[in-house]
Amino acid sequence: MSTSDEEQVPRAILKHADSQSSETVAKPSTKTMQQLLNEIDQVKIDAKESIKTLEKVDTRPKKAIANRDRLIEGQRSIKTLTERINDLEQQMNTMTKESNPNWSIKQFDKSKQNALKTLSDLSNKLKQVDQHLEKATETMSGNTQPLSASTVS
Repeated sequence: MSTSDEEQVPRAILKHADSQSSETVAKPSTKTMQQLLNEIDQVKIDAKESIKTLEKVDTRPKKAIANRDRLIEGQRSIKTLTERINDLEQQMNTMTKESNPNWSIKQFDKSKQNALKTLSDLSNKLKQVDQHLEKATETMSGNTQPLSASTVS
């Protein structure tokens, strides 16, 4: 994979995450459990791809400066994915058995519990990767203009 190909991956992830985020917000909150589980599966795939890519970004001081754009895009994609995860977590927390009459109570509770655990695990992994990227941006702040929250937002 060439350097330009590696730089394109986070952009693709960011674009996909942005489009998914706006779709999630635009949909009504009367989703079925299966619809939420499908969305959680998709955010899980997106997050794992993003994590895999961003963990490979070289954050050593000399390389961090060269990878500045990738680091910024990575932080943006993490923010977008985290927002999607938080939204899905809220929707899952408000999900009731009554809105899903075809599910047994045991199956519903187990699925809800597993989904919330998956979202929590993804959120924690994204926080770890964000800290990894944050260290690199701190390194750059001594050599270039600092990356502020407004730059990442």
